[in-house]
Amino acid sequence: MAPDRPISDAGITAICSTIGVISLGVNVFCLVSLLHLRLIYARNIFVILLLLQAFYLVQNFHFTLLYVPFMYMPVSGGYCIGLLCQQGRFPFVAHHSLCIFLIVNLSVLFIILLFFRHQNLMCALSRFKLGRCASRVVPALLVSGINTLPIRYSIRSYLLFAPVDQERLLRKLCPSCDWIERHRNFGVQDSNDVMVNGCIILISVFVYSTIGFAISGHICRVITQYRCHSLSYGSRVKIRQTLQSLVQTGSFTVFLAMPILIFMAVQFHQFEDDSVVLLPSIFLFSLNSLAHSSLLIVNTAPMMERARR
Repeated sequence: MAPDRPISDAGITAICSTIGVISLGVNVFCLVSLLHLRLIYARNIFVILLLLQAFYLVQNFHFTLLYVPFMYMPVSGGYCIGLLCQQGRFPFVAHHSLCIFLIVNLSVLFIILLFFRHQNLMCALSRFKLGRCASRVVPALLVSGINTLPIRYSIRSYLLFAPVDQERLLRKLCPSCDWIERHRNFGVQDSNDVMVNGCIILISVFVYSTIGFAISGHICRVITQYRCHSLSYGSRVKIRQTLQSLVQTGSFTVFLAMPILIFMAVQFHQFEDDSVVLLPSIFLFSLNSLAHSSLLIVNTAPMMERARR
């Protein structure tokens, strides 16, 4: 946990803020364009796309401008240097709880998007076609299940741990850390919380990844079968939009998984300067929102036409 980095805190926040401002403009454009183009989407798809764009807008603004965290697995926590976080008006755990909430709900929104795309592809007599009631219950169950982690983390970290407890725990877990002396806005977790949260994460990743891969696999199979038949214009549009959703989901997965895997490398290798791991993970994750909105513009012809005007 190097005290000095090749880029100062001000430089890091400047880079993240630049990415955030650019992403914010693109996100707002996509959000407004979706509202104007709502008639080209099925109603359930339009609602999910709108929610995705809204969550991305908030997540991008919070992460790149207000939060900018440095996470360390050895202490199961970290500190933040964002504009609002650095001032200490809101504790690290509040920012981190919001960040977890936004990420997990973005994840489940992509799965729900694939679920609705899958249902829209199914013919009325297909055994995989669910009724109206079931189509509402499944997304509700997915959302309630994925929010177990942010709710528990918020209660345990924000309501049950006072700042003095955080300081005592940090000195126990990392005696060499100078976060208190440097007046960092930080947060850490004890071993019991780490184990419980870790189990929740592993179970959630396994369950939701299985659901996502199963839906994606069946979508690909159905599209392959459809291509052997003569299709109407509406069916071709539906298939094209479904493929776009698969690409967007894959992009989100890459920009979420890669930063996590990169910063986890600190746990398995002792770097003289941990910034070689932490800075790329921060900058990569900052680009998640921009990548999603750019794909949406490129893959949506009417939106691309609006961007060229």
